[in-house]
Amino acid sequence: MNNLGIVRSRAAKAARSEVITAKASDPRWQCLDLICATREQLGLRSRDITVLRGLLSLLPSQQWQGEMVVFAGNAALISRCDGMDERTLRRALAALSAAGLIRRHSSPNGKRYRLRDHDGETLLAYGISLAPLPALLPHLTALHETAKREALRQKALRSAIRQRLFHMTTNSAELDAQLLETARLSLRRKLDSEALESLLQQLQMPAVLTGSDSQNDRHIQSSNKETLILNEPQPCKSKPMTDDLTLGECLELVPDACGFAAVRPESWEDLGQLGDQLAPAIGIDAAGMQLAKSRLGWHATTLAVLGLVQAFGRIRKPAAYLARLVQRAADEPLDALRMFRSLTRTPSVAAF
Repeated sequence: MNNLGIVRSRAAKAARSEVITAKASDPRWQCLDLICATREQLGLRSRDITVLRGLLSLLPSQQWQGEMVVFAGNAALISRCDGMDERTLRRALAALSAAGLIRRHSSPNGKRYRLRDHDGETLLAYGISLAPLPALLPHLTALHETAKREALRQKALRSAIRQRLFHMTTNSAELDAQLLETARLSLRRKLDSEALESLLQQLQMPAVLTGSDSQNDRHIQSSNKETLILNEPQPCKSKPMTDDLTLGECLELVPDACGFAAVRPESWEDLGQLGDQLAPAIGIDAAGMQLAKSRLGWHATTLAVLGLVQAFGRIRKPAAYLARLVQRAADEPLDALRMFRSLTRTPSVAAF
């Protein structure tokens, strides 16, 4: 590539970067992203999103606050909506209106236009108003967070069901062919978390972790309360701890993670099993878990996984976070309790 080609290539990359940056800071596309993420909760289809995108493209970004009326006719809208037919466009506009995302102000002749006075002030505006969108942002943001947690819960429950099915097929005493077939077919369908939880209860998910002897040796329990001692020797460097973490305190700090358990965890072994079940749901594979347990110890690994589930949405890449913990623990002492409390702290609520 000659010098002119290099300059053109760099200019094209810079232009694309500017477009991406502009879209990221444009409230129109931020709002559209939230609506796309909550499309199912809003009862919208992909063609409805396409029409909303076309409407937003006809709205100047500086009009996000104040008057937000689109006056373009159906022909102009169709050209912005990938050339869909007019009947589909009308149905999509009706769906957006029913969802409360737009308001339609129709003129007597069905045309979209603005009527001004001699000072240029708007007297009448017949068109499609997008004014509801800014006021809906807090609701859309909350709906998006709920949708993300629901997706995590579904993934965790599916993981637990698959694990239970595996144990049932390898244990002939628990084998129920009809129940197994029903469970397998159910996993192929798109079920909500309540249906998946009901299926898991039918499979009678056991709550007792059959851990290794080394794990049982580390389990410390008194007659009054069960306590996890975090200053035990670990395969890697670990920072000595004087503060112990009781099972009850741990459960209080990870209510979201405990919500995925078939029964309330009653021991650290139960939490270890829960951590193994939830790890795939947040993107941590078996190899990552095995490496973490060998380097951090199973107690610290369990705390990390449960903390990452609680921090879901705040930590974008849980698997990378755990890998980083393992890497750092090879060079400096790991403060497992501090790590756990950092993950489970309640974040401050920020405005959209």
